[in-house]
Amino acid sequence: MSYILDALRKSEAQRNKETPPSAENFTLGETNTLGFRRIGAWFKPAVAIAVFFTLLALVAIIAKVSIRAPSPSPRAAASQSPPPVAQQKGPRASVPQPIEETVASPRASTTRPSHTSLARTDMLARTPVRPPPHPIPTPFRPTSPPHPTQKNTSAAAPSSVSGSPTPAATKPAARHSEAGPTKSAQDILKQGWKNINEGLFNQAYDDFSQAVALEPGFAKAWFARGWAEEKRGHREGAIADYSRVLKLTPGDAQSFLSRGVLRFYNDDFDRAALDFKSAARFARPELERYALLWLYVADRRGDVKRDADLQDYLRTIDLTPWPGVILKHFDAKASREDVERGIAQSDDVKGQRRRACVAYYFLGQKALIDGDPIQAKTDFNRAVQTGVTDYRQYEAAQFALRRLSVAPGNTRP
Repeated sequence: MSYILDALRKSEAQRNKETPPSAENFTLGETNTLGFRRIGAWFKPAVAIAVFFTLLALVAIIAKVSIRAPSPSPRAAASQSPPPVAQQKGPRASVPQPIEETVASPRASTTRPSHTSLARTDMLARTPVRPPPHPIPTPFRPTSPPHPTQKNTSAAAPSSVSGSPTPAATKPAARHSEAGPTKSAQDILKQGWKNINEGLFNQAYDDFSQAVALEPGFAKAWFARGWAEEKRGHREGAIADYSRVLKLTPGDAQSFLSRGVLRFYNDDFDRAALDFKSAARFARPELERYALLWLYVADRRGDVKRDADLQDYLRTIDLTPWPGVILKHFDAKASREDVERGIAQSDDVKGQRRRACVAYYFLGQKALIDGDPIQAKTDFNRAVQTGVTDYRQYEAAQFALRRLSVAPGNTRP
């Protein structure tokens, strides 16, 4: 700056020393020389000033660039940027907690949320949270009961014409848990019948109880539990389970027959006869003939006589197939020998033993009705000696012998 001022002072002093030219000695060449001198006197300070300001501008630019913070590299910027919020699929169960930064202090460590985490949390808080969808439960629909005028065959089918039940096809809805499939009531029912066939009546009762707990309207499981109770010697429990089946399926002939047999054991002959009559009404023709055999003995042992009802049945059904000959014997239209010939008409030995078990039990009942206990004991023992344990008549013959205070296999009183 001082350099510029000195240059200006020198230029002014030089200009003061010069004398203006006179008119006499003023020529064109002198005039031009004087003009160039004056221009040269002002040009040098102007150039100096321009150079000074140019240098000053360069210094300012360099200083500004040097004090600016260096921008981070793309990799460093990526490492310093906050992590992106994870996109959750489906509804959020809860809003995630903000990320906290730990601030160390000499005494204790405290935590405070970072600005980035607070902003992220606020964004998530404004996002509506939808509850997870729940399946609409489907109520269990039990099988509709048959029409009162129709015969029901929905109960467990008997293993033979004796009226003893065996496992039947069932279709309860299978249940599945989130962890995996579980046993359905149908599978448990099959396992229970397997235990029944193996003589494991307590395990079978537990299986059937589990099945009815899964499907309270599963009539076949209630019937199976009643059968297990009957095998365990719990008559009242079996009667209650058979009654439950009849509430669910009012036309179940097998339950009427089973409950009637237990009431017959309890000497409740009148109500047993009503059950046998209902069983004959709803049963298929083969089971109907067995229900009529039980109806006859209950009617003769009870106080209410139903000869007219029995005669009506005997006139409307076909007595040619087995055990129709036993009904003819009850109606005095066939002899004892005719019944024994009917036993021998079976094609195989096993079939003959089954027929003998049924025939000798009811022949023993007929002997008791006619007042011949000795013959009754003989017939009951012959029924037990067949060894057909899966027939009702086998257990009924054992029960009759116990009632007569006679051990099985002994014909003496």
